Amino acid sequence: MEVLFESEVRTESLILLKEENKDLSTLRTQLGVQAQTLSPHLKLLKDYHLIRSHSDTYELTTIGRLLAEKLVSLIDALDKAESMEDHAITSGSS
Repeated sequence: MEVLFESEVRTESLILLKEENKDLSTLRTQLGVQAQTLSPHLKLLKDYHLIRSHSDTYELTTIGRLLAEKLVSLIDALDKAESMEDHAITSGSS
């Protein structure tokens, strides 16, 4: 889904919401962005039915949760591949 990969803020928002529901202030603090920066990203995630909000609290939808789980798996796999590549480069240069 390009809506996620076009923005680190959206990707990180989904990952943070996978841990637990969060209010705007908590998300903003954990992401290190201003509310006026975060709000359009959250609106887009809502438009794609990946999150929903109740008052000031945001949570993942079922689709959003599935996607967040896949995203975390993908990030872990990429980190592992990068680590293996770094190890191969280091081992090969001895």
